[in-house]
Amino acid sequence: MSQMRKDVFTGSWVIMAETNTVRPSDFHFKRFARGTTFCPFCETNEVATPPEVFAVRSPGSSPNGPGWSVRVVPNSKPLLRVEGELGRRAEGFHDLMNGVGAHEIIVETPRRDRSLHELEVHELSDVIRAYVARIIDLERDKRMRYVLIFKNHGEEAGAHTISHSISQLMALAVTPRSVKTKLLVAQDYFALKERCIYCDVLQQELKGPRLIAENADFVAFAPFASRFPFEIGVFPKSHSSAFSRISPGQIENLARILRDVLQRLDHTLGGPPYNLSLQDRPFLRPRAGYWNTIEDDFHWHLQILPQIVRATGVRVGILVLPQPGSARNCRSMPLTVSVNRLGIGQELEGSLPSVRAFLRGGEPCAHAGSTRRPPSPAVESPATLLAANRLVRVHRLFHVARTVRNAGGRSKATSTETVNHYLQRSDTPMRPTHTKPTASATTSS
Repeated sequence: MSQMRKDVFTGSWVIMAETNTVRPSDFHFKRFARGTTFCPFCETNEVATPPEVFAVRSPGSSPNGPGWSVRVVPNSKPLLRVEGELGRRAEGFHDLMNGVGAHEIIVETPRRDRSLHELEVHELSDVIRAYVARIIDLERDKRMRYVLIFKNHGEEAGAHTISHSISQLMALAVTPRSVKTKLLVAQDYFALKERCIYCDVLQQELKGPRLIAENADFVAFAPFASRFPFEIGVFPKSHSSAFSRISPGQIENLARILRDVLQRLDHTLGGPPYNLSLQDRPFLRPRAGYWNTIEDDFHWHLQILPQIVRATGVRVGILVLPQPGSARNCRSMPLTVSVNRLGIGQELEGSLPSVRAFLRGGEPCAHAGSTRRPPSPAVESPATLLAANRLVRVHRLFHVARTVRNAGGRSKATSTETVNHYLQRSDTPMRPTHTKPTASATTSS
């Protein structure tokens, strides 16, 4: 039977509809294509963009010239312009104002052949520092109320004409409706319980099956009521309402966990298009009736929304969710995909030590980069061999560490660390769960 799950952060409901079998390979989308024509965002082409407003540069390099690692420039075709007054006015029953704000491009790397998940930690840290610097600077403009930072990766996520890895920033005179909804829900929760709703959810998710990754300062998990397949939220563990207050040490840890989850997303789904956005609180502009608890009730975070299904009348997508009792599978597999839900647990009747022995044994194959693994005495049945090979196929998550042959003879890559992490979590047999994956459709409450 389908389920209806409530998103506690927005109050909306998500329908989880049943489906038969779903694998990451079942999603089809256009991979991110790198351009070969002239790119105004590449290093040495700085003259092709408006003058930079911020840059992370090597010592001695000149503004608007080579020698930078991150560069922020105004959008050459801005939706909003910083010049002018807001001019708030009415037109009958309707409100309108001038398109005053800021629209900037954050060039994440001097090279077009690298995506965000391919940057080193220190390079990704520079991107985050650029985010912080621009928010702090734009907060000084009293006309602005909110800064929206977002990234569209891939054509199906909105990056139709740009192949260079960039983020965008928009400074607005209003708070976006989606953010305002979260603010109001958080305010109501705090008024009722005098606690941050995000902090309460984090305490539960840190121990739950939807946990994807964590480090000393941040945690990434799949929301209980995900609206998109493989949706991910990244939250600071310690309460903070404003992204701009992040410390230098937290910047590095945010870069690490963001790189981690984006790499998992890339290797699991094969480079999917996605939208990444910063969910931050608005600037504090004291006025009558403005609530005093926003610092306590809101919790900034990042959301990553893969665009791997096409939206129709209602947003419908396939979402493989963990079921109660699948914590071992979820913590070892990225993006909350359970091993059993990928169809590889149905024949796995041997013990996990048997599978571990099979994966660790073997002799080099005739061609380079491959390892042929003969049947091991520890493997208890042909079904176990087949399931083990399928397990390897699913675990092609990170860099190539080993290559094995599956039942069809095609080589697949996997990470020794990832496979061992899963196999060492339990020595109990893994048997069929007969649990069907689910699909999601978002509706308004």
